[in-house]
Amino acid sequence: MGDTIKQLVTTRTWSRNQVLLLVGIVDSGNRVSWGECVGRADTALLEQLLADKIAPVLVGRPTSDFYALSAAVEALTYTVTHTRTIEPEPGMSRRGILSLTGLVEPERAQIETEIETRPLPAPLRYGISHALYNLSPPSLATHERTERLQLQGAFRSNQLSAVNRLVLERVPIIGVTAALAAAQDEAISGQLQNLVRQVVGRIGEVAPADYTPTIQLDAKGFYGRLLSNSGKIAGAMYGLMKAARPYPVRVIDPVLDVATMREVVEAIKFRKMENVEVGATVRTTAELAQWEAQSAHFLVFPAAVIGSLVTLITLAQTSQLPFMIGCDAAETAHTLPHLLHIADHTNCIALLTLSQESRHLAHNVLVRREIEKRVEKWAS
Repeated sequence: MGDTIKQLVTTRTWSRNQVLLLVGIVDSGNRVSWGECVGRADTALLEQLLADKIAPVLVGRPTSDFYALSAAVEALTYTVTHTRTIEPEPGMSRRGILSLTGLVEPERAQIETEIETRPLPAPLRYGISHALYNLSPPSLATHERTERLQLQGAFRSNQLSAVNRLVLERVPIIGVTAALAAAQDEAISGQLQNLVRQVVGRIGEVAPADYTPTIQLDAKGFYGRLLSNSGKIAGAMYGLMKAARPYPVRVIDPVLDVATMREVVEAIKFRKMENVEVGATVRTTAELAQWEAQSAHFLVFPAAVIGSLVTLITLAQTSQLPFMIGCDAAETAHTLPHLLHIADHTNCIALLTLSQESRHLAHNVLVRREIEKRVEKWAS
């Protein structure tokens, strides 16, 4: 590609029953790198922001530094003006009585204006980062191609019967979903271990001998709220490991701060708990900057932050931080084509979730077919 960015261009196409905006970055050699502005958004607004906000920042800059260019786009904001009408209070006020005499003006509705500052819309940030990535791909670590898409079958704690279906479908990751976002009850820790034992029991009843899934728990910081130090948290991880035997267990967000997570990782290593991994959810580049190798066994970038996804991926790969894209069943359904596209271009792992609701079973078939296509493509 050329040395500098010459101009930004756009074109529109039709995809998935909606207008899709494509953003093109033209380099000094007149070659164009395209990115897709995925997601629902006002196309006219995206085009205006591209011209008014992004073009002045990018045009004329070297194409070689993806990180500096994407960081400049991430820092941009725009303003939205909200107006609302405040009607006079019902009933006769003192001013209303005086207005009848003609001494004062009657009360009238007031117009209130509020100006809100927002980051650029996620579809536009994704499209630009996509185009920048294609313009000058950073040097990236790679995963084995056939391991880049991982299927997770998640079930709620009151739907244990769903495990049988997951086992029969040989889903490689069984995700345990529990209401832990605000939980602080010590008894829940034991209940989670018991739930994992029941899952293992179900697997033993119906699974073939060569089926060895990973059992995954999204803890949402539960163990950090419940237990006072990293040693006790590592002890809780040991309890989960024993309950999950002989299968490996993976816990997302056992704690929410970097320092404690690092101590938990060290405690797990000291106790030689080889079948346990702990990871952290990261949503922004600012959060990512706090993490370093060995602070967690892996990081999870939620598919919901798709506007920053390419930037997060490339920053993590150059820092050699193990990571994956995580998405629930709804996110998998809505972003599947884009996640597969990202997996094609960045060699990252996408953790896709199958739905356990019968009305979404056709979606599960679609997910599997798309993965099979990608695996065949990568193998060739």
